[in-house]
Amino acid sequence: MNILKSKAIKGSIYFAILNIFSKIIKVISSIFLARVLTPDDYGIIAIAMVIITGMNRLNQFGINVALIRRKKLTNIVKSNGNSLKFITSLIIVALIFIISPYWASFYNNNAVENILKVMSLVFLIDAFVFIDKVVLTRDMNFKILSLSDAIGIFFGSILSLFLAYNDYGYWSIIYGMLLSAIIRVFIIKSNSKERLKFEFDIKIARHLLSFGGWVFLGGFLFWGYTTIDNVVIGKLLGVATLGYYAVAYGWGTFAAENIQNIITKTLFPAYSVMAADPARIKNVFLKVAKVNSLIVIPVTFGLMSIADYFIMFVLGEKWWPAYEILLVLSIFGLLRALDSGSVSIFYAMNKPKYYVLLSAITFVLILLTIYPAINSFGVIGAGVSITFSIFVSFVIQQFLLSHLLGLSISDIVAIWLLPFFSSMLMVLVISLIKSLLLPGLTSLVYLIAIGILTYFTALIIFTKGEIFSLYLELKKS
Repeated sequence: MNILKSKAIKGSIYFAILNIFSKIIKVISSIFLARVLTPDDYGIIAIAMVIITGMNRLNQFGINVALIRRKKLTNIVKSNGNSLKFITSLIIVALIFIISPYWASFYNNNAVENILKVMSLVFLIDAFVFIDKVVLTRDMNFKILSLSDAIGIFFGSILSLFLAYNDYGYWSIIYGMLLSAIIRVFIIKSNSKERLKFEFDIKIARHLLSFGGWVFLGGFLFWGYTTIDNVVIGKLLGVATLGYYAVAYGWGTFAAENIQNIITKTLFPAYSVMAADPARIKNVFLKVAKVNSLIVIPVTFGLMSIADYFIMFVLGEKWWPAYEILLVLSIFGLLRALDSGSVSIFYAMNKPKYYVLLSAITFVLILLTIYPAINSFGVIGAGVSITFSIFVSFVIQQFLLSHLLGLSISDIVAIWLLPFFSSMLMVLVISLIKSLLLPGLTSLVYLIAIGILTYFTALIIFTKGEIFSLYLELKKS
């Protein structure tokens, strides 16, 4: 267990550091791309990515999760995993080529077809390192995985910026994503001992797919409720409006897609090893949830308090229609970010049905509410629909977690109180200072600095200095 703890801690550190680097690069790149590209460019990409993300869920089919949680990963199991991966990848590419003209016709936009066909190459590229990534994740060797992501994002972002400033439009983002995928494969293969081998044993395949089927179903429903808003907005309100929504969604879910991603990827293999010790999982969950909430809550409320300045003076005035949408989607993003790795716990404790249930509830609620919400409130209605739906699912999730880990709801809620009240004080101070400053980029920098200072000061005061012991407490757990 000491070896597991050491690997988890070192892996988390490497993963966090390299992810912070890659996220900084991604944030900078996103800002500059937003200043160059148009809402139409982002809208077209959002339409195409509905199919790409859906096919990605189909392509995984939960096989990676089934392999990671196996007690023993023999060579024959790896070879079967490879075979299943390449078979599904080839099927995905074929499906994309079949679907793409119809999807483009549905939105009356031929560019979507070409984007989908080019992006389908990513599925074949990623298949070459499928088993490598499974083994690295099982061994909690996040250094290589994070390094490949960081370097891929870095060079992909450089290419995207270069092409964007040379009038390549939406293709600048697509080509950047392709380059990132190629670089990731090269780095992982260069640091892995795994070799491509193919075998097919019906018994092994059935076992992998039996568990993976639940993971796939949950993931497919997750894809549904995270993309149906794009489908409806793009069709009813147009590509440009979808572009505003896509940018607002990207920044509103920043904490969920970036900070939370570190927690989920790091903890699943560790939770899988601890599956027979629920008390230990409970202890780790509480500590991680505390750290997670101390980060994602102030990030979300901080962004909301400066959203107007951020859009006007960072993204550019042309993105102002995204302001109100960003405020709504920030709450949606916060609810997702407060997840604290619950999905990893469900998988590790052999409860993938819980994830399916939660995803199904969210998906059905969005289906029932999004159309009338858009008809009544326009694009903001879409944000309200998905936020309401994820809130209902989030509440149910807390009850499931409390039952599974032997916690009370008050135990979980208590974790959020300190960062919430500290964040509210931060928002109050930012609002007061903002009223005294002239709008501008310099004022935005001042507000961010004041917000960070206020938040940490509030934490120190409310905890009487005990906040400094949190890291040691987490490490000890």
